Amino acid sequence: MVRQRLILGQDLQEKQDIYFAFPEERQNISALFHAELSMSQSIASQFLPGSRRSEIELLLCCARRNVGSEACERVRSLVQNSIDWQYFVQITIQHRVMPLVYRNLQKTCPESVPVGTMDQLRRYFLVNAARNHILVHELFKILGMLEQNGIIAVPFKGPLLAEYLYGDVTLRQFDDLDILIHRRDAATAHKLLMTRGYQPEVRLNDVQYQAYMKTEYSMAYSRSETRAVIELHWDMLGRHSFLPLRLVNLRKLETTTLDGEKVLTLSPEDLLLYLSRHSAKDCWKTLEAICSVAELVRSHPALDWKWILNRAEGMHCERMLLLGLFIANDLFGIVLPSHVEREIKADQKIGQIAKEIYGRLFPNDGQFSQNQFDPNFSPFQVKVRDIQADKIHYCMSLAFRPTREDWRVFHLPSSLSFLHYPFRPIRLARGLGQTLLKRYCKS
Repeated sequence: MVRQRLILGQDLQEKQDIYFAFPEERQNISALFHAELSMSQSIASQFLPGSRRSEIELLLCCARRNVGSEACERVRSLVQNSIDWQYFVQITIQHRVMPLVYRNLQKTCPESVPVGTMDQLRRYFLVNAARNHILVHELFKILGMLEQNGIIAVPFKGPLLAEYLYGDVTLRQFDDLDILIHRRDAATAHKLLMTRGYQPEVRLNDVQYQAYMKTEYSMAYSRSETRAVIELHWDMLGRHSFLPLRLVNLRKLETTTLDGEKVLTLSPEDLLLYLSRHSAKDCWKTLEAICSVAELVRSHPALDWKWILNRAEGMHCERMLLLGLFIANDLFGIVLPSHVEREIKADQKIGQIAKEIYGRLFPNDGQFSQNQFDPNFSPFQVKVRDIQADKIHYCMSLAFRPTREDWRVFHLPSSLSFLHYPFRPIRLARGLGQTLLKRYCKS
């Protein structure tokens, strides 16, 4: 019924009215989107904290596109337990699976969930769904603008992933709109977005922007009128990969449907590699990242596994790929080809790294840390890399390659842009010193 209320009226104003109708839910869901998660049957089962075991198991059963008959029975059984529903709602949002959880509870056993909880989830769902439709509307306008100017633009993640994996743009939580373009078109796209009222996260002139593109792989743009954030990519991974992942070295582009309109997208093989590498970059900190891999494998039984494994080996990300497949299998029971399972078993470190991920996903005390956790500086990033050269390259890149934040902090004239390289380790050292001083003062 909620779906009908959102879709029957195709007027954008109706979506905006729904979005702004629940100010408290809108603020809460936004805050929980960005709350830092100390995240950390199967190997994972031994890591479920005893005090929160029922809530997390219920989350795992509902965080999927289709809940099978066995999972349905388990859901009906779990909701009869003493569930901390406030905590459950919190983790559904922080793990970015709230729309899936609400939809599956609504279909499975709404009468067994407290009325107040279902109503709260319904309001969150409405706010998220309305916001998603508003962003899709804006995405189409931007894609049309880029196409009119001869720029090939490929949306990925965001609403595209929602429709591609779950068949519905309302069934995924996302913050921004990610668009992949050719690097040669980045400067033109930058100017076009500014003419539409978008402001870049870092203000740069034309010469500075050219220098910026050599050290960074994307630029974020925001527009207050639509509350949309556009992430323009000319490389999908940047410093996080030994080799770039750009339009020119993708396997192929395909056409898919987004909210009734045809758009370009990645092939499922390219998408699987990207999701594995991107989620490894973020230390697999949300359940939705794992769910995405699981649903992609489930929905594409004819994946070209030989090409995927060869490509992963060539791009030095085989462990990242196999790790993602391992935890998707462990938590969501996806079926993998026997030769892929053998590859996973051959890498003995995958199980150890998975335990580390589960420790963050499911903390023993069931509580979320308020400490800032920057996945870029986690030893995890070294562990998931295949070869020693990649580990060294990552550490050197982290220490010396300027980031978007460096460009924002140091406003250097075009002629001095090269100084961002020596300033990078200086800024890191200053930040480390401030952190250590704060800890010393507190002790």
